[in-house]
Amino acid sequence: MTEIYTPADEYVLRTHNLASTEVSGLTVDKIKELCASPIVSEAIFLASPELHQEMTKYLNGKEMKDPDRLIQSLHKYLLRMGHRCTPFGLFSGCSVGTIDEQTKIELNSSEHHKRFTRIDMSYICTLVQQLEKTTQIRSELTYYPNTSLYPVGNKQRYIEYRYQNANRRHFTVSIDNSEFIEHILNHTKKGIKIKELAQFIVDPEVSIEDATAFVHQLIDNQILISSISPSVTGKNYLEILVDTIPDQDIKNRLKQIKELLETLDNSKYTNNFSYYKKLSELLDSFEISYNKKYLFQTDLIISAASNTLSEKVIKDIQKGVQLLNKLVPYREDEKLTNFRNKFFAIFEEEQVPLSLALDVETGVGYGFNNEDDYDISPLINDLNISKKNYTAQHKKIRWTRIDGFLNKKLIELDKDATEMFLTESDLDYFKENWNNLPLSFTVISHVFNNDSDNPLINMSYVGGASATYMLGRFTQADKKIDQLLKKITKKESEKKDVIFAEIAHLPEKRTGNIINRSHLRAYEIPYLTKSTLPVEQQIPINDILVSVENDRIVLFSKKLNKEIMPRMATAHNFSYNALPIYHFLCDIQTQNLRENLEFDWGNAAQNRNFLPRVRYKNIILSLAQWTIGKKEIQKIIQLDDLTEWRKEKKLPQKIMLKDDDNELLIDLDHPLSVQTFLSTIKKRSQITLAEYLFDEENALVTRQGEAFCNELFFSFIKQK
Repeated sequence: MTEIYTPADEYVLRTHNLASTEVSGLTVDKIKELCASPIVSEAIFLASPELHQEMTKYLNGKEMKDPDRLIQSLHKYLLRMGHRCTPFGLFSGCSVGTIDEQTKIELNSSEHHKRFTRIDMSYICTLVQQLEKTTQIRSELTYYPNTSLYPVGNKQRYIEYRYQNANRRHFTVSIDNSEFIEHILNHTKKGIKIKELAQFIVDPEVSIEDATAFVHQLIDNQILISSISPSVTGKNYLEILVDTIPDQDIKNRLKQIKELLETLDNSKYTNNFSYYKKLSELLDSFEISYNKKYLFQTDLIISAASNTLSEKVIKDIQKGVQLLNKLVPYREDEKLTNFRNKFFAIFEEEQVPLSLALDVETGVGYGFNNEDDYDISPLINDLNISKKNYTAQHKKIRWTRIDGFLNKKLIELDKDATEMFLTESDLDYFKENWNNLPLSFTVISHVFNNDSDNPLINMSYVGGASATYMLGRFTQADKKIDQLLKKITKKESEKKDVIFAEIAHLPEKRTGNIINRSHLRAYEIPYLTKSTLPVEQQIPINDILVSVENDRIVLFSKKLNKEIMPRMATAHNFSYNALPIYHFLCDIQTQNLRENLEFDWGNAAQNRNFLPRVRYKNIILSLAQWTIGKKEIQKIIQLDDLTEWRKEKKLPQKIMLKDDDNELLIDLDHPLSVQTFLSTIKKRSQITLAEYLFDEENALVTRQGEAFCNELFFSFIKQK
């Protein structure tokens, strides 16, 4: 592996803002004490203003209707702030470290951490919608064709969005095409103001008033999009608005907001609520409705006195990747395979415009109309499509060699064992394959027991279409992360036979909070959003041709005369409720590649409510986990003491309650923790518990003797 993929010189540490030792053995009095501190108070305010309001009343001695429920909520937040590494407001954040001769990660105090606060994209997008309707502002804006427009026979089709219950819904709209419409669209490609376009339309039979009214109609119907429409790449969107908004009063207010945010970000954890109050007053001046919970977005950049990892740790990580390479098979993407086969059956080797290929009438569609994906997309068109036309296919259970191997190991395991060891001879049975992995990928690991010569290393995740995956959203907050990701994309761009292009798309207003990122590549594919790159570096959807060559889907740019490979440097779940073109562009990132090398029990896990830890030497491939069903949940919530149940299940003292991406630490020896646990699960039909290996005595990450959990992001880049 070391000859094919090498690690970047830098990695990203993710850790929490409160030390684990601070939230160990929490009592009601300790919860009150911590919540009264400026750092925790502000963190909870940003996470949940309503909870913060109730907390403030409680701390001020006011009688509460349900104090137990409030304490449990605060307990959960404090555990998150003292144990969970996933970045979330002021609870946890990132820090860039370097690979060196020795391992030493020592954090600075919280007051040295750097915050990056911005206005929630939901508010900004709503504000822009209002500004675009203002006559004075509208007349000064520049307009461009909707990036989703494409011709179909005598029609032009495009995607229009409308807001229903604050959610962005997309619709396919058709308009009559004509030489006149095409003339207008061509004339607006480089951007044009309303007055200029109206003058262009005027002729002896069309007055300036009629021409102007027609232009407004084009704008109202989203055929033309303004220069202040949402942008998710490049500079922060608020900065773009400050630079481009023509109204001086609006510009000044936005500038005040920007400057206040900068002042807030440079402040310590004292008296910050005065800044939030001033910001809220300025935002209220625009007279738009908003949810107070979704007003501020904050990322935290952790300051460290020292942040280095030894090459020994890196070598262990590399070994872990090698193991997973052997144990994780290639899985075909059925959506791409179905598309490829249907496309080839109709078009053979012909190059077809992407929009036409994915149109359900002129092409083969994508995603929602495939047999394995029978939910109807929210994308509405003129075709009478109903859910009953699609039937769920019963997928055949296919046992692989790996399934058989894991099942055999489980059968051989002692009934009281909680750990399954893999040996060299076990792994010799499987071969490595480095030919079906991306040019770069991410490894997420946790390092435990740092004082030992062989620290335990948990391989949490290996994958992504690029090592930029999951870190893009922090590029606007931290120059070091931005520089790291640009080094990766620069290395990827050395593949000269293709052009890598970043997908720029805003599926929902609030999604912008996690997909905003700097310009990471020389080219972008804007779709229903605005790119601020020069026009020559933008690849419009209608410039992309799709074909099938040698059983491979190929995307080709007409203007650049080159194959293009889309990339998406964010962790957005694009498979949920996505528009077909966006879904397709994201899926094709990993065409014929293994998208991840995550350990998977596969079919061997069937009918097992306990799965042991999987370990090779000091490398953990999978943590021990327990599945608890509804009957057992109902049984344990009736118990006064969980000691016997814990012994029966062979549960350690500390476990994690897993909820998809969320985790809650439970200490089964701690009454308040048990109370929180039982209250959380009482209405569940099933829960998953996982072991918790963090040891405060031998923590990798420390601060003046205090202990912190760690989550380490490594970037591996292909050299050949």
